[in-house]
Order: sequence, then structure tokens, then C-alpha cells
Amino acid sequence: MTEVEEEGSQGFQWDDFPKDVVDLILSKLGIKELAVAECVSRAFRTAVSAPELWANAALDIHKSSYKPEAKLNDAKLVKILNRARGIPRMNISVIDLAECHDLTSESLWAISKRVGPGAQPPKVINVRDCGRLDSRELVAFLRELEAKVAAPWKKKRTKLVLMSDMYGNDVDYLEKFDTEQISEEDSEYDFQCQAGCTVSFNDAEFCYQYCCPSEEEPALTFRDQSDYEDSDDDYY
Repeated sequence: MTEVEEEGSQGFQWDDFPKDVVDLILSKLGIKELAVAECVSRAFRTAVSAPELWANAALDIHKSSYKPEAKLNDAKLVKILNRARGIPRMNISVIDLAECHDLTSESLWAISKRVGPGAQPPKVINVRDCGRLDSRELVAFLRELEAKVAAPWKKKRTKLVLMSDMYGNDVDYLEKFDTEQISEEDSEYDFQCQAGCTVSFNDAEFCYQYCCPSEEEPALTFRDQSDYEDSDDDYY
């Protein structure tokens, strides 16, 4: 094998991609995926350091790892959000905090504070199994967010996924959303879309209506909570 062939055998390297191609690839990642990507190598860390990426990355905390984020607390989420370095967050199409058991209202206010005026209303707000949040905190967050987004809440516009016991406060306000209430029994299982959705949910019809309308039928697999057991991973 010649010296040229030996060099070529290394294949196409990350540094060989044009910067605009790299930026396009990274722009498709959620904030947790960006956090993982920067741990790959120095080149990746440099590539994902741009605050614009963090400001526009989807807040798909749950979906990014496919596991409950039991160790993701307020301080860690604020640290991730601060990577945007003050750039207003205009991409809030998905706010998926499902199973982030240690998050409190402090995280909700941190998200709201960083949303820029005129941002498009999110398609999904998922706070399923966020055990340290209560209905009053959630409603206060939603009111604060509504004051910033470009259009008021509307059932056909935003899906709200929450636990049934969080539905007791300000019911009239929560009825503005297409609300899915999850019971404690239902929360032990969920569906995972196989057609490119960026959310987790329990309702197959939700996938078909909101995420994958181009699909003839939702492409879902049933996933047991036991898939998550004995996981001590700390993703950030």
C-alpha cells in the first residue's frame, strides 16, 4: 500500500466538512445532544461552542437521551441554557421535560426568561412525571410564556402533557390547550415514535396529528419502563 493510500484509508474526517455543513448538522440537535457532542473530541467541542446553536436547539430534554433524567437538576439545566450567552431563544417548538424528576419551578422560570418576544408558540409542552412541579407553578409559567410568544394558546396549536393531579388548579386556563392527562398507572409506560418525532407521549393519535401528519399511520413501538432500570448515567 502506498503512502497516499495509507493516508486515504483514514476516511473523511470531521475537519474536512465545510463549516456551513457542520453548522447545518449541529443545528438539528437538541440541547442535551449538543452537550453530549461536545464531549466527543476537541474538534466537536469547538464546533458546538457557538452560542447561536444553544439558543436555537430544541428543549427536548427527555427525548434526547431516551431515558429519565433523574439527575438533571435546576442548576444543570440553567448551566445548559446559559450556553446561549444571552441570545434570546426563539425555538421553543418543543419543551419536553418528561421524567425530569428533580426539576422545580426554577427551571421553568429559567426557560421563560430566555424566550425572546415573538417566538412561535410551542407545539408540545410535556411535564409528565415532573414530580417536584405543582399545578400553580405550571400555570404561572404558562401565563408568563404566553405573554412572550407570538400568538395566544390554542387547542389546535399546543399539546400539553401533564399528570392528572396537576390539573386541579385554574382548569379554565388549562383548557386552552389540547391537554393529555397521564395517570400514575399510565406513566409507567410510554410510546416512542419511529418516524422522527421529537417528543415522547402516550397517545398514538397525538403523533399522527401533531408530529407525523405525512405518515399514513403513526409508527410507534411500545416501551416498558424496565428499559430504564439501573441507569446511573449522568448526561452532562
